[in-house]
Amino acid sequence: MRKNVIIYTRVSTDEQARSGYSLNHQELAIKTYCNLKGYNIVQIIREDHSAKTFDRPEWLKLIAFLKANKNQVDTILFLRWDRFTRNAEEALKVIRELGSWGITVDATEQPLDLSIPENKVLLALYLTIPEVENDKNAIRTKEASRRSRQEGFWTGTPPFGYDNFRDVNEKSTLVPNDKAALVKEAFDLMATGVYSAEEVRKKLKPKGIYQGKQAFLNLLRNVAYIGKIHIAEYKKEAAYDVIGAHPAIVDEGTFNTVQDILKGKKPNFNFGLNRTNTYPLRQYLKCPKCGGGLTASGSRSRNKQIYHYYHCINNSCKIRYGTDGIHSDFDSFLRSLVVPEEITELYQHILEDVFKKDDLERLKAIQDLQGKITLIQKRIKKVEDDYFDERLPIAEYVAIKERYTSEMATLNKEITDKKMEKTPFKKYLSFGLSVVGNIQHYYDQAPLEVKQKLIGSIFPGKLTYENNSFRTGQVNEVFQLITSNNKVFQATKNKKVGKIADQSSMAPPAGLEPATL
Repeated sequence: MRKNVIIYTRVSTDEQARSGYSLNHQELAIKTYCNLKGYNIVQIIREDHSAKTFDRPEWLKLIAFLKANKNQVDTILFLRWDRFTRNAEEALKVIRELGSWGITVDATEQPLDLSIPENKVLLALYLTIPEVENDKNAIRTKEASRRSRQEGFWTGTPPFGYDNFRDVNEKSTLVPNDKAALVKEAFDLMATGVYSAEEVRKKLKPKGIYQGKQAFLNLLRNVAYIGKIHIAEYKKEAAYDVIGAHPAIVDEGTFNTVQDILKGKKPNFNFGLNRTNTYPLRQYLKCPKCGGGLTASGSRSRNKQIYHYYHCINNSCKIRYGTDGIHSDFDSFLRSLVVPEEITELYQHILEDVFKKDDLERLKAIQDLQGKITLIQKRIKKVEDDYFDERLPIAEYVAIKERYTSEMATLNKEITDKKMEKTPFKKYLSFGLSVVGNIQHYYDQAPLEVKQKLIGSIFPGKLTYENNSFRTGQVNEVFQLITSNNKVFQATKNKKVGKIADQSSMAPPAGLEPATL
């Protein structure tokens, strides 16, 4: 009776180039062997996957085929034992399981009759040598990569904004690509101290930055963008940075400013006067006569000089204010807003309690996730025990373990994200109170977008300007509360005439904090 065999050929990409174990070569050699022996070839399997485990696409299909066709296959043949696996421990388990189905395995260039006990010693040698070689290769690769990085040459996947490149000496380095400008823009926006990392990410997403929250934070912390390479901790050697052979995309001063902001240090609001807009109040004024909105425009005089005005959208109102006067009065109002020291301290204590409660809730969520991981680890242990005791076939074992491992990886990522979300309340407090205590200073130096955010945060409703004074139907309740000792607001509370009057007690939108500025 002719023996039915399955030919199993396998390469990994680097092996094919290095050792010449091409799939065609293996297949031809094994077919010749089968013809000499008179074997019947049932199927030929061609695998392009690592031999570190049996979790390989074509191998799993082979196992499924054997289950569906019991007693139809006698032997699985491969060229050498390292084509079968490079993991001695898993090899013995698979050989034992296949043996229980009446199927043997053998290598045509290293044949072994495993029914002879002494041959298992030779089998262990055949399997251990490739595994040792794998370990040595891994160590050599890691150390070679580390040496290259220490010399300033990049190894691995390029960061966003760079492409891999070989220099004249065939050394691996980086070269900026068409996304480099986006990286620079991201750092420039962050360095202003006006935006949170999430605001910058969303702002640049339509332009081509598609990273998630954590990936974007990693981008902002990557020293590769200032022309350096990070050398990770290894054995007893501490981590450090070296000068890379690649060009920088971001200057070091901007990079360091961004790192300080990410760590919660007070940002430097040096926006520059030349970036302010001519009509910052345009969206926030309404006509005192008809209640319509005020727009703004410039008017050229006979001597060709341009004068700028805010004026009603309804031309019949004839309401018009020169920008110099209205801006001066608005600056005076902002200078009058003072936060009493006792209110500042109370505000700080309240927010500390709120943020600490938020941290406790986050800690509880992390503990719940860790509990789920512990449960999955117990399940994996049970599956491994069932497999080792031969109560679970290898294909089912691999599939179940892969599912549990994936679930555990997802939970670990959630824990990492939760830890990264830890509320830096000191940053929020110092930032928020610094802004509130110096409204006019920040407003005067800020670009148009920030000016409008400041105005919108303090006054959710429209401002009415008349007789050199401002009034509004709605003021941010939080801002009104923390400036409650201010004379302007005190006058309103006592129903006296002041620059701000007729304020409602409607709930305001989110106030001044780093996330909204």
